[in-house]
Parts: sequence; structure tokens; C-alpha cells
Amino acid sequence: MHVRRVFGLFIVLFVAVCVLPGAGAQEAPAFRLPGLDGKEYTLTDFRGRPVVLSFFTTWCPYCERELPLLEKLYREYREKASLLVLGVDLQEPEEKVRRFVEGLDLSFPVLLDERGETAFSYRIFGLPTLFFIDPQGNIADVILGGSDEATIRRKLDRILWFRGLLLPEVRNLLEVLEGVVLLDLREHGTNPFPEKPGLRYETVTGEDDLSHLDPQGVYVILAATSAEGKAFAASLAARGFRHVYYLLVDGAKE
Repeated sequence: MHVRRVFGLFIVLFVAVCVLPGAGAQEAPAFRLPGLDGKEYTLTDFRGRPVVLSFFTTWCPYCERELPLLEKLYREYREKASLLVLGVDLQEPEEKVRRFVEGLDLSFPVLLDERGETAFSYRIFGLPTLFFIDPQGNIADVILGGSDEATIRRKLDRILWFRGLLLPEVRNLLEVLEGVVLLDLREHGTNPFPEKPGLRYETVTGEDDLSHLDPQGVYVILAATSAEGKAFAASLAARGFRHVYYLLVDGAKE
């Protein structure tokens, strides 16, 4: 597919293949593309992680403004929520793309859609276009045209099913939400919030049957290390649990 250099930023003909909020889950089209780093990237390799897919070109001024915003959010959430941002350049020379990416100081992977086949499978009609892909590999939301940070953050909330929180953030979560469930993986753990009446607290192991848990509930994972909590939270997210947090206990910057 040849992408004409026309900023179709307000084109509404995103037709039936466009996934609108509330329209039901649609699996993101699979792809296999080379990256600027020499690696090959396949979307299915990242199942279990939230992914933002950004289609762009170097000649698009809206793309040039939006990509640094994605870099900022990628740096913020890549560790504590395993967020992956993938930039996909449409049919441009590799060296031109490399200079552009280096000029913006982007650290997330940038892929080369040399034939435009991936853009065709995603029905790209304007640039930039962002796809928000949840941990189960479904398109949760789309943004056509350049956007601002606040809007992108709202869309991210639809795919960041799990993330790390510091202790004050957990306390705030318990203040503003009812029905939060604490899942304690620690060998000799105790409820760290006994002052919260009615707070549901369970001790679990990675092998326990969790079929009694409601995937629509809100969960906070307590573990001996942040890495253990993150891994367990990610496993729940991959199973469709949409509101899972884990307590950051070692390394506030994780």
C-alpha cells in the first residue's frame, strides 16, 4: 500500500475494522517486522504486556510532536507496568528513519514497515495513528491524528491492567475505592492495613486456584520483592484481570 503524503488527520472513514470503545474486543492483526536495532519483532511475542503501536513517518509534523510524548510515557511505565511502545515507520529509507529517531532521542523500538503491509492490515488512513493493545492482544482503543498527553493517558488506562504502586499510592487507592482485595504471596505475610474495616485479604501462592476471583475486581499484590509482585500481576492481567496493582517494596523507581 502506498501512503500518500496527505495528512488525513480527521478522516472518519475508519470503517468497520476500526475498534471503537464498547464495540467489543478485536484481536490486533499480527505482524513480523524488522527493527532499527537489527532485531525482528512479532506482536504475539508480547502477549501479556500492554502495547502502544504508533504508525508514523518522518515528514509528518504531528508525528514529530507526538512521539516524544510516547517516549515520556514509555519511560514512566515500562518497568512498573511493562508497557511497550512500538513505533512503525511507513515505507521510508532506514537511514532517514534512524536519523529522525536519534534526533528525537527515542528509546522504544522503531520498526520498518517497508512494504506498507502492516499499515494495510491496520487500515491506516491518516498519520499519526495510535493503537492501544491490551495484555490479551486485543485493540482497546485508537487515536487518529496527533493527540495530547492527557488524552493518551486516558487511553492508556484501558490497557494498563497492572502496575506498581508505592505504599502511599496503595493507601490512597484503598481510600477512594471499595472492594479492593489484597493477595499476599509472602510466606509469613500479614495484613498491612488492619485499620481498614471490611478489607478483603487472602494469602495465596502461584499454584493456588484463583477461579473464585472476579476478573473485574480490583487487586493489590503483596510480595517479598517487586519483581515477584510484578510477575504475578502480569500473569493475572494475561488471564483477563483488568485492575491489578502490586506494591513496590524494593526500589521506588522500579
